[in-house]
Amino acid sequence: MKKIVVVLMVCVLGMMSCKRDYLNVKNGSYVRLYHDETHQIDAEAESIITYSSNDNYHAEVNAQGLVTANYVGKANVTLTNENGDVANVEIDVIPVSNMFPEPNISLGESENSILSKYGVPDFVDEDYYFYTDYSAKAPYLLVMFENEKVVAYSVLVDTDSSDIEELVTYVDERYKYIESDEDYLYYINALSISEATMAVGVGFTIFDNDVYAMLAYISANAYKSTSGLDEMMTIFKKYISSL
Repeated sequence: MKKIVVVLMVCVLGMMSCKRDYLNVKNGSYVRLYHDETHQIDAEAESIITYSSNDNYHAEVNAQGLVTANYVGKANVTLTNENGDVANVEIDVIPVSNMFPEPNISLGESENSILSKYGVPDFVDEDYYFYTDYSAKAPYLLVMFENEKVVAYSVLVDTDSSDIEELVTYVDERYKYIESDEDYLYYINALSISEATMAVGVGFTIFDNDVYAMLAYISANAYKSTSGLDEMMTIFKKYISSL
């Protein structure tokens, strides 16, 4: 009888020791947030859960699973317990403002690629393409080239038909503000200048006797090597005044 009891205890203890940990996200694996909103991941496991984001620029997560939405785009938050089980929560940071489509342009892209995306420009020379029907609220797109590769581009936003506060929202929820001077606001596409690949300058310019807000997109290296974006914005204004 004692032998049977011992065998049963061993079996029970063995089953307990072999019981596998689990990891369960209780409030969804896909979350949509706006810039600066937060979301608490509700997860359970029999051991400590660790959290990590694959893209802190779009969304960060702390040790307790609190997600903070940073800038428009997607990030994947990974949960891991001590047993190695893994769960994922996709964070989709969506914009409040879609006042105009962001240019589908990459720095270093070829002239031929721009032509395939936007067609024949309305004005062209060896250094730039200029499009005059980009979108309703941002009618003008200027693309600048060097050695047949995109080095910068700019969008002109019609201030008569657009709310400037909405424009600020549009930029703030997509890019990290860095600094400003009397003429421009400066943003980057990363959480720190050392990580940034692109800088965005926001200011105003005169074109065809009207005032336009201008967003100038340049490489982060160009931003770091100049006094802010002042030099690049001056070049953009020079091109625009010559059209």
